[in-house]
Amino acid sequence: MRPFHWQPVSKQLIGKSIWKNIDDFSSQIDQQELIEMFQITNDKKGHNSTSSTPMRVQVLPSSSETPKRRALESYLDHKTAQNLGIFMAGFKLRGEELVQKLAIINENDGGISTEQVAGLKKFCPEPELKTLYAKHEGREEELSKVDRFMSELCHIPRLSTRLEVLTTIRELPQELEALGPEVELSLRACHELLDSKLFEILLSYILSVGNLINASNSKGTTKGIRLSTLQKTCIMRTNDRKRTLLQVVLRIVKHNTPQVLDLQQEMTSLSKTQSHSAKGLLAEIDIMRKSVIKVRKSCELLKKKKYHPTKEDLQFCSDAEASLGAMENSITQLSEKCMEIKRTVTKVLVKFGESPDSDSQEIFTSVREFLDHFKKSLPP
Repeated sequence: MRPFHWQPVSKQLIGKSIWKNIDDFSSQIDQQELIEMFQITNDKKGHNSTSSTPMRVQVLPSSSETPKRRALESYLDHKTAQNLGIFMAGFKLRGEELVQKLAIINENDGGISTEQVAGLKKFCPEPELKTLYAKHEGREEELSKVDRFMSELCHIPRLSTRLEVLTTIRELPQELEALGPEVELSLRACHELLDSKLFEILLSYILSVGNLINASNSKGTTKGIRLSTLQKTCIMRTNDRKRTLLQVVLRIVKHNTPQVLDLQQEMTSLSKTQSHSAKGLLAEIDIMRKSVIKVRKSCELLKKKKYHPTKEDLQFCSDAEASLGAMENSITQLSEKCMEIKRTVTKVLVKFGESPDSDSQEIFTSVREFLDHFKKSLPP
């Protein structure tokens, strides 16, 4: 190994110094690891380097050599062990304190944070892992640090059930809060499309211009156009390539019925809405409803007498069930609004001659993109 350039204490001074009876800890040091870190290696230029092939160095026994310590057991793969170690660095709760914290629903009341719940859920031990750790009952010192923590998690009764309850109680209100405005926006967009008179007038102009164009060709005239056709008015250009068909129509509209140019003011929600379908929204709400049902079943499980629930367990279930009431009301209200969206979309499909099995997403997308082009094509 590369030398450590020290200056030794004079032999004459050793007797009265701490060095005379200093402890020898060499048996507790991994000499091979030291060799790997400080060995002398040769690169192509003959200089010392730590990137070349290591030299074979004999490990000398210490003056008080003891048998080599047995390697600590680990049942976790390297990546899991590494990630768990990172999590443990910021998560200091252990033992009974952790169990007590897990029995508290709300973080403001002393429970663990939502991020910590997510972390514990990620590392929640599988049943087969519990079986492996059971072999070390009473001999946890044989396990690595991360495995000891994992073994500790194995001893928390119905940990996965508790974490599922905490996750739903913490996250579902946020999901409902995020979904609510989107449902409202989609509902308003449906009504705007159904009720807008200016949009009807604009469609009339587009149909009229289109029929005039097609009357003299093989296409011929038609009595109506699908909403998906509207975007093609932005593609078709005049012979000089300077204007689109939509721009041509809007110039005509400005001259004859200028109030139609205020169309976007009648359809502000439709211009903003995302491509959500009534089916998609109802599916999201159904998942939320099932999550609530699952929490109720989990609480019933935790309260079963055969599991000897503690006072804290019963309070945990009571607090969880109390939180579900408001969530169920929100889910019911959102579900009713989604059903209204579905009914309104059906009316829209009928009104504009669209296929009955068309998804509202198709309607929203076609009209929203057309409105974007409409805004850009407004005449000066």
